[in-house]
Amino acid sequence: MAGTRGPLTRLEHDVLTRLLGAPGRIWTYERLHLEVWGEEYAGRGSDVHSVVRRLRHKLNQVGAAATVDVIRGVGLRLVGR
Repeated sequence: MAGTRGPLTRLEHDVLTRLLGAPGRIWTYERLHLEVWGEEYAGRGSDVHSVVRRLRHKLNQVGAAATVDVIRGVGLRLVGR
């Protein structure tokens, strides 16, 4: 996948930091979008899902013990593998 190697982008880092701060907590798309992007969630999940897809790939590449779990229609949480 192009553009997925290397250090985390600011958005990837900010999403991961939020998730690490409360492992297992379900972050709604609305709350996560407000905290990471600094604006209200417009209902389009593509921006969040794009960042999460890249973040998952990078976590997998380094053999991380956790991944991002998507709760369809609700949000995200960090879970152990």
